[in-house]
Amino acid sequence: MLYRYAFTIWILILVGNILSGVSSWAKSPIELNAGLESIYLRSELEFLEDPSGLMSFEQVLSAENQQHFQPNGEKVFNQGNTNSVYWLRFSVANPTANSIPLIFSIDNIYGSLELYGRKPTGESFLVFKKSARQLIQERGTTWDLQNTSISVDANQQTEYYLRLEPNLILRAEISLWEPEALREHFTDKYNLLSVSWGAIGCNAFFSLLFFFFLRDRTYLFYGLHLLFFTSHRMLTSGWWITDFPSLDWFNWVRIYIVGLSIITVLLFFSKVLDLKKKHPISHKIIRSTVFCILGISFLVAWFEPNQAFRVFMILSAISTLFLLIPYKAWRTGDKNAFFYSLGWGILCLSTLIGTKNAMGLLEFPTSVYFIMELGAFSESLLFSIALAFRVPQNVQERQMAQEQLLKQMQATERFKNQFLANTSHELKTPLHGILGLAENLIMEARQRGMQQMSETLHLMIQSGRRLNLLINNLLDQAALREHRLAMHPELCYLQPLVRSAVDLIKVQFSTKKLCVENQLSEFVLPVHADPSRIEQVLLNLLYNACKFTSQGRIQIRSATDDESLRTEIHDSGPGVHDDNRKMIFEAFEQQNSAVTEGVGLGLSISKEIIEAHGGQIGVESSPLGGACFWFSLPLAQPTQISLTEEGTNEKSSESISFPSEITTKLKTSKSISILIVDDDPINLHVLTGMLTETDWTFTCCSSGQEALELISQTSDFDLVLLDLMMDGMDGIELCTTLRQRFAKDDLPILFLTALSRSEELTQAFEAGANDYLTKPIQKAELKARISSQLELAQLRHLNPPAVHGRSKSMRDLLAQTMQVVVHCWEHCQGKDQISLAQESKLWGAYLDKTNGVWRSPGIRQYLSASSMPQRPRWRKVAQTVEFLQAQLPKDDSHHQELSELLAEIYEKSHQEGPNSSET
Repeated sequence: MLYRYAFTIWILILVGNILSGVSSWAKSPIELNAGLESIYLRSELEFLEDPSGLMSFEQVLSAENQQHFQPNGEKVFNQGNTNSVYWLRFSVANPTANSIPLIFSIDNIYGSLELYGRKPTGESFLVFKKSARQLIQERGTTWDLQNTSISVDANQQTEYYLRLEPNLILRAEISLWEPEALREHFTDKYNLLSVSWGAIGCNAFFSLLFFFFLRDRTYLFYGLHLLFFTSHRMLTSGWWITDFPSLDWFNWVRIYIVGLSIITVLLFFSKVLDLKKKHPISHKIIRSTVFCILGISFLVAWFEPNQAFRVFMILSAISTLFLLIPYKAWRTGDKNAFFYSLGWGILCLSTLIGTKNAMGLLEFPTSVYFIMELGAFSESLLFSIALAFRVPQNVQERQMAQEQLLKQMQATERFKNQFLANTSHELKTPLHGILGLAENLIMEARQRGMQQMSETLHLMIQSGRRLNLLINNLLDQAALREHRLAMHPELCYLQPLVRSAVDLIKVQFSTKKLCVENQLSEFVLPVHADPSRIEQVLLNLLYNACKFTSQGRIQIRSATDDESLRTEIHDSGPGVHDDNRKMIFEAFEQQNSAVTEGVGLGLSISKEIIEAHGGQIGVESSPLGGACFWFSLPLAQPTQISLTEEGTNEKSSESISFPSEITTKLKTSKSISILIVDDDPINLHVLTGMLTETDWTFTCCSSGQEALELISQTSDFDLVLLDLMMDGMDGIELCTTLRQRFAKDDLPILFLTALSRSEELTQAFEAGANDYLTKPIQKAELKARISSQLELAQLRHLNPPAVHGRSKSMRDLLAQTMQVVVHCWEHCQGKDQISLAQESKLWGAYLDKTNGVWRSPGIRQYLSASSMPQRPRWRKVAQTVEFLQAQLPKDDSHHQELSELLAEIYEKSHQEGPNSSET
């Protein structure tokens, strides 16, 4: 409604101004007096049109032409856009005894200006003659262009004839001024214009500044529109005219700047109202109009300036129709569009009035001279208000876009991780088959004495292992970037890890003349670290040393101080340049681009692993002439060593109870039967080939359902080799089903997987797995893992835990303790069991992908004595109690109850001796 009222008011103003322009006129001489300040020539003017522009002053004075002069009336002399030259006639009388100095002023840009005078005696004379082209050449000022000093003689009436040659339009506000009064008027007028233009210019400047900071083209189009419109008004007022090389340049700039102003405001509407998405038809109309204006701008270059000016004035009038676009957006719910439609409506109305006035189509009072500046200022003010309201909306939209982008990135990252894991599985599965078949063939080739075939197969195995190392490095790099690389620190001695790494490296680089020396002492102090990760670091460093050392020695040394163990790997290779010592630990960086082996991930992953353990890694010059790569790890604390030694003593007491001859007898007392479950026939062939040389019997099946049917028919299987990822019933589901019937000691389950992510492995162990092997599998490791699980199961069957009153009491005590812990955690901390498992890092938790629910089978298992494992881990329960006590306030009432339960657990563990230890 407010918009309609405003529009109606402007229409009434327009009608009123039109009516006020109609009046009578009369010819009368202008009488001067001593107190005169200014006289505006209206009805005193008479005009004569000279279409050819060739009429001379003498011809104008002829009786025939004198009869053709027409009265001007009570209005500013205005012929609009014309090519005709006009002669103006007026009389000035000076009844005083002194001559009066005046300034003849014409407020417009004209082509040329000539003023002639004729006395009552008939004597004629030239008062002045000037042109815009001449003034531009002489680098004059706008004042010189529009104002000229004259003098009227005393006691005399003079008739003046003014010849006006138009420039685009012919509108002449002619006046006579007392010099000082004109200077004050000129100063006041341009001060007002300067304030208006300055305010609009500042608005344009800040809009462009916002664009450079925010990169939002809305502010760019808005700022350019204000600059172009203001520049056009300044040029129309005569500013900068003398800075152009010619009048034609000045005219063409004035013309084209109108088109640029229209284009930028249309683009502004398209962007700020989001027409492409919300109003596609309006967007297409604006695009078509912009291209149309650009095409017209190209064509009018061959027109005369007057014709081109008419074209762009018509375009300005047509552009007012685009008022409907913001109005439509406002009616469809965009509140800010009200300010855009109102501001554009005010500017269009003021431009329409000014254009009609300039072209002589309608006549308005002199007061409308500033109407276009007023319209532009109102438009900039309303647009700025709308843009200010748009800022919070933009911030909210940007936040939503960032959140959406973040979600997309997270989804992409999850997809990438899943894709990488699945790809690694798909790569490792055939790689496992290739390496397994090659190992089976190499054994057969050696037995038959086929030396060349054996060497070829050996090279194939080496290449496969290098590919496996590359896949593992890529997976680890992805996990490190997301800080999800699994670490399982424990008491770790470095000597066996070094021996294992050296053995693997010797096999890979057996063709090089290298001597790898393990100089570590057997009595090196232990560290608290993840053995598999430290072995990975050793392999990466040794592989790097062997790769860059063609021949010579590689030495492995160690040194300890009070807090850490430093391990050094010296080589006799080319060494590392000082400039590269930091760079080589970055991902995908290599010192020598000529060496194409690897992708530059080994050292980067090693650095992340060592730093994750609280250690350091670096490179120095080696005394052997090459490089010395070193890493340091914190030594294990005495408490960690004592706890591990306690568990070690308990385990060793078990092994001492059974001599080796009994163990051997257990193995051979009956035939070992193994069930192999894998949906890949190649993997089944590889595994059977690896186990062919043993005395074990094995049965193969290709699905989980088939495995269940076989086990239901016969319970003679001693161990299950189970693939993790299978179609239909996967390994996790099959393992969970088997554990409902068989304990870990009754039927060990060994997982075979190409996945190495901690989530899958955690699910496997939670489902009841005894151990796992990562593909590609080596024959020796497979046999060793199977033998280990079979021996452990047979030993435990010979010495089962006593289920008497004390043991049952321990199970009940642990179940009671866990029930109290869970109750306190849920009611005092306000968290669930999954949070307890994750925050304590003592119990496993995994996401069930079938229903999207997190589960912690371990905690649930320990809440009841009947569901508890055969040999419950009382230390884990005790550590859970200690963790909860650290979370509760010291004055909490549950502290005492938990302390009593904890003391009772420790007391019963000492009473029951070895039967209470964890395995």
